[in-house]
Amino acid sequence: MNVSNEFLTVIRLKDFQFNEDILVLEPWKYDDKKFTLVIETEQEYLVHASTKRVVKKCCSIFGTSLEGATRLSKEITRANSKLPIAIGPTTKPFVLFPTLSPDRVFTRWISFTGITWYDPGALYECEITLKNGLSYKTNISTSSLQTQISRSLLIFRYYETLNHQPMNKFTQKPFMRIDRDSLERP
Repeated sequence: MNVSNEFLTVIRLKDFQFNEDILVLEPWKYDDKKFTLVIETEQEYLVHASTKRVVKKCCSIFGTSLEGATRLSKEITRANSKLPIAIGPTTKPFVLFPTLSPDRVFTRWISFTGITWYDPGALYECEITLKNGLSYKTNISTSSLQTQISRSLLIFRYYETLNHQPMNKFTQKPFMRIDRDSLERP
């Protein structure tokens, strides 16, 4: 996807709202200031903030942090770097994955469910087709994209498993027992 010469609306980070139409979060600069191009299903606009700050805001809207979401992803995927994160309610998680390390300035974040196709032969800058029909050139190889899709699927399935477990089933193994009568209030 090429960004055309049309004017883009710019909003402040405090006015940005997460939504499930987000397909890509991409870093840009203008006049030495950081912006994030938000590509949604039916619109594109800029947020006056770095992409990492936008992702952090997405997490905070649902009461978590990027660090917390990353820790859970590490547990689920058993990977250590470039981890996808789940945002939103556990009943319908929204999974975003980074194209590079989240700390790198060129990192883009792509919606796992926003991809309908990708070019399996690309060595660099794998091209994907987004669910709105637009072609988008990534800044990662096909093998990296496949890894990110696999990790995202693991996270998505983890949440599906949580949603299908009976709520009243106690499955934890006790490591010790205490007689209730010996407990005291502090």
